[in-house]
Amino acid sequence: MIMNNNYLLSDKIIFDSKPIAVPYNYRISYKIAQLSLILYICCGRSGCSLIKLHMISVALGTDQEIQKLIKQTNDGLVEIPVVRFDPAVNRALLYAIMEGIIIQQKDGKLKLSPLGKTYVICIIKQEDLMQRERCFLSKISTGITESMIQKIMTDWRYKNVAN
Repeated sequence: MIMNNNYLLSDKIIFDSKPIAVPYNYRISYKIAQLSLILYICCGRSGCSLIKLHMISVALGTDQEIQKLIKQTNDGLVEIPVVRFDPAVNRALLYAIMEGIIIQQKDGKLKLSPLGKTYVICIIKQEDLMQRERCFLSKISTGITESMIQKIMTDWRYKNVAN
């Protein structure tokens, strides 16, 4: 269905033309590739939580955040990082689920589908594609565990209860 240059994909996702270029890190295709790489490199076979996806994806935004997360991963997350939630991650995740690239398990964790694994392998085969992201993700690998994420969230709640 086409309406006023809007392409209706579902009730929640609408593509429309923009008057200015969208920065690469907010493009849905980039975010889907980024999330797929995170799931493939950092989450293992059991998948990962939405919070972990957000935490790693946001860290990919700046070199400073990347270095901070690498240090915290190597030191066992001694500091409580600020977990920010990026709406672009949620939109890309919804689209990736609808396209069958990512699946949500019964326990709520997210993981790559067989199609998603094929997609990531295609990205990895192109050596010049997403080099910075792949380098960072390989440095943290599976160093951030779901138990660490739970501790971060619990500590954050207790430290910031007065706020």
